[in-house]
Parts: sequence; C-alpha cells; structure tokens
Amino acid sequence: MILLAGLAIRVGLSLTSYCISGDGPAYIGMARSFAAGDWRTPLGGVFSPLYPFMMAGMYRLLPDWEMTGNLLSALLGTGAVASIYLLTMEVFERREIALGAAALTAIHPDLAALSASVRTEAGYIFLTTLAVWLMLRATREDSAKRAAAAGVVVGLAYLYRTEAIGLIALITGYPLMAARFWRRASFGRSLALGMTALLAALIAVAPYVLFLHAATGHWTIGRELDVAILLGLGAASGDKVHWQSFAFSAQASPFAAVMAHPALYLAKVRTDIASSFYNFVQAEGPLVALLLGGGLWVRGRALFRSAAEAFLLLVVAFYFGGFALTWTGTRFLIHLIPYTFGWVIIGLTTLGAALRAFAARRGRTMPHFLPAAIATLILLPQTLWPIGYDMRGSRYAGELIAQHNARHGAVIARDGRVAWYANARFVALPAGPVASLCDWFATQNNPAYLLIGNHDEGHFAVTPTTACLRFLKRYPRYGSGYYDLYAVEPPGAAQG
Repeated sequence: MILLAGLAIRVGLSLTSYCISGDGPAYIGMARSFAAGDWRTPLGGVFSPLYPFMMAGMYRLLPDWEMTGNLLSALLGTGAVASIYLLTMEVFERREIALGAAALTAIHPDLAALSASVRTEAGYIFLTTLAVWLMLRATREDSAKRAAAAGVVVGLAYLYRTEAIGLIALITGYPLMAARFWRRASFGRSLALGMTALLAALIAVAPYVLFLHAATGHWTIGRELDVAILLGLGAASGDKVHWQSFAFSAQASPFAAVMAHPALYLAKVRTDIASSFYNFVQAEGPLVALLLGGGLWVRGRALFRSAAEAFLLLVVAFYFGGFALTWTGTRFLIHLIPYTFGWVIIGLTTLGAALRAFAARRGRTMPHFLPAAIATLILLPQTLWPIGYDMRGSRYAGELIAQHNARHGAVIARDGRVAWYANARFVALPAGPVASLCDWFATQNNPAYLLIGNHDEGHFAVTPTTACLRFLKRYPRYGSGYYDLYAVEPPGAAQG
C-alpha cells in the first residue's frame, strides 16, 4: 500500500509538472546523443552518464523526452521507498519504524518532487540506500555474494552521481569497523567482505574513470565534481565570471586550483560548513527536523549500541562534511535525509506516547494514529503542490517563441529551460556585469529572444524602452517576481 501510494504521488506529479528542471535539458541532450549512437559526447559531459543512458533506452517505449525523464525518476523514487524500508528494518529491527520510514519517504515533499523530475536524485537515493542495506546485510550474514552485490550497486550509483565515490570507501570499511568495535566477525573475514565489495565496485567504476582521464588529460573522479569545486571557489572569490568559464573547461583541474588558492578554498569551506546546518534543516523540513532531534535525543548512547546504527550516523556525517568540501546546498543534503528517517519515526512515536500519557492523566484517550495523521496532513499539501509552478513562465515563453522564431535565433536566459521548450539554441546571460547588454548581444550568434527575471532586469538595466529590445510579454514567477520576454532587435531595426 505504501509503495502504491508513493508511486501514485510520483506519477501524478510527473503528469502535472509545469516545467522541466534546470538541469533537465542537459540530461536530455546527453540522452539524445546516446540514442543517436554517439557515446563519446555524453560520456565526456559534465554530468554522470547512467541516468541519461537509461532515459535513452526508455525513450523507445515513451517517445517524449521530458515525460520519459520524469517517469524514470518516478519509478526509481518508488524503488527508494522499498530500499529505505529494507535499510531501516535492517538497522532498527522494528517493523513499525521501517514502515514509518517508508511512508515518510513516500510523502516527503522534496523526495516526491525530485522523484518526478528530470533529475538524478531519485535514482541516486535508491541505489545508495540499497547498497548500504546490502552491505549491512552482507556483514550480518557473512555473505560474500551480498557484499559483491553491494559493490556493484554502489558502483552504479557512482555512474548516476559522482559523489557516490565516497560511499564506496564507506561500505568497504564497514565490515572492518563492525569487527573492530562491535566484535561482529574475525578481522580476516571482515577484510575479505570489504575487499569483495571494493573489487565489485571497481569493475563498474574503472572504465568510466579511465575514459575521463583520456578525455581530460588528468585524473578526475568526475567532471561534475570538478565543476562543483570550481564554482564553489568562484562563489567565495566574488569573481564568478572567471571561475564559471574555467569550471566548464574539460581540462580544468580542481585540485590544482585548490593548491593554487588554499586561503580561498578554506574560506569557501568555512562558509559552506556554517550554512550546511541551516540547509540540512531545510532539506529535512522543519517538522521532520524537530522529530529527528527528538529521536536522536531518545536514542542517546544507544545510537552506538549497534554497528549498523552507528554506520548511518557515519554516512550522514561523512557527506555533511564532504559536501562542504566540494559544493553544498539544500538539494545536496536531501541525499542524506533518508538515512535519518528511522530516528524521525522514533521521535514521532515518542511524541505520540507522551501525548497519550498526557491525555490519559486528564481522563481522555487519544488514538495511536493521530500524531502520524497530523504529520501527514501537514506534509501532504506541500507534496502535492505541482512541480515547477513558479517556473511556468519559462515553459509558456518557450512555447510562444517556438511559434514565432522564424529566423531560428538563439534564446538568451539564465538557464536552458526556455530554450528547451522553444526548441532553440540556448545562450546563457553573462554571469557578471557588462557595459551594455545591447553591445553584448552584438557579439552573439543570431540572438533572437531574451527571457529575463525582474532581479536581472535591474542588474543589466533592462527596461521596455531599451533600444535593442522589443517587449513581448510578462510571466509570473513567485511572490511579486516575474519574467519578461523580449525580442532582440537586429541592428538597425526599428523598435515596435
């Protein structure tokens, strides 16, 4: 029932989505290359290749690229409901906690939204939680087959998102950790399990790493990680223009950049660590974060009673710090929240018990399900809010451009969504200030349309009377924000 509810929510959100995700056009571009038989281009791209490769295969069954990406995420996001149930059951050995964690996964607003978008989060969470469950089970049962399966799955997770490379090290070390501190097995047998998982993971990982070395000329874990570190340095430096152009170069080495600018990197890490606490609460959601705090308080020293539960803490702490070292934010920390859901449910059940005791002292009864029902009623409206509603202007503007772009000109915007819907070439707005936006247009190849938000209008001094622009339409954004669509007038054309 929980799986069906999770699937229904995700499919419903996929079918009612207003706008593709910001990275969606890039993933679809990679998928199109795979479908056309061009493997080298997407394998050398910024993003990891497995998700667009799977999209290319699924497109044969559903010839709509955006819907294919949405529904693929929906299926894998539903799989994550099951994998989180298995993981939580393995750690806490209490069915009610595992069912609660699965139900929370099914209705959590951000997990549901990311599981109905052209994004990699849903598949990544499914693969990583499945890999952790397999490794915990392999250690408990002393099963080399499960350890090998864990290695293969975490290797696939790396091909889905680069940051899974850290989880390879964690699951390799888990049997040894359990043997050393919890006396779960002999050192030799634990070492064998860890090495089995590592070798299986390397079989999946090594070909892609070798390809990246050949394509970039230096050793790298993945171009997405390279870009993330370099953009982080750019944010800390204030010179985003330079670092952005450098970050997307295939030959850019973040390690060389860090060594050349150690003070800048340390400033970036300090800032990211400080902001990560706030971002983690945002990722959980305020209600869920409060319940998590309660659950951790209740567990206390029992958090370290079993190797499996302590390992969940280690995974969360490792990536909390690891993201600060590379690139962090709410969307990245969402990857960690499924590991916390067992403690969240413990917090919820403890709260329920306290409320029932309080009611009993006053001669009243409270249904056991009431706290969970209230939490569901709080979360579900957020979960069912249509995806991309605040960005619907990008879709509407793109569809309008597609009807009138007779000269097949480029579309200029902050991201590629409007160009995707316009079926036109995308040109990114400058990352930093320019002396004259009209002069900048003159340096571009056939610019035809500009979609610009109200903040950027002030930044670039764009108004409906700007000489090289003709105002077409205004689209709502969120709050009082908006997007304005302009036609870019060719030099010498009269403004209409």
